[in-house]
Amino acid sequence: MKTKNESTVWMTASMFARHRAVSRQHIARLVKTGVLPMRGNLINAVEADRLLDDRADAREPAAGDQASRYAEARTIRTVFQAKLARLEFETRQGKLIEADSARARIQEHLAAIRIGLEGLTERLSGPIASERDARKVRGLMTAEITKELHRLSAILSGRGDIGVPPEG
Repeated sequence: MKTKNESTVWMTASMFARHRAVSRQHIARLVKTGVLPMRGNLINAVEADRLLDDRADAREPAAGDQASRYAEARTIRTVFQAKLARLEFETRQGKLIEADSARARIQEHLAAIRIGLEGLTERLSGPIASERDARKVRGLMTAEITKELHRLSAILSGRGDIGVPPEG
């Protein structure tokens, strides 16, 4: 449908869709987003062609593009499922542990270290106070610290009990 001005051609959405070789739905989306120059229900075809030729995003996706997008999405999903299966497998093997249980275990070990170190002063104050020889004091401290380190090592390796205070 032409007007007096030959540079302007007005078409319905269906006519313009056939003219551009795209679906009517695609043209409806472009109309709805305000991309196409309209007057009432008619599209200015000359101006719309010029605008759409300049816009890569205004082209309707080809069927092959949609198929490749589907294949890409399916690949992403498959990769995700494989990674998830690997995590589950490594968790079952004991290579991975729950972060919360690891934090709780670390807290238990730190508490055992704190209890052991706080007990050193109690266990050493009497024997050190009665000694005047520096070598004997050093020997007492070394023996007690070594005993505490062995106790902590046993706790960390799972052979000791965190709740049992060192012997005095």
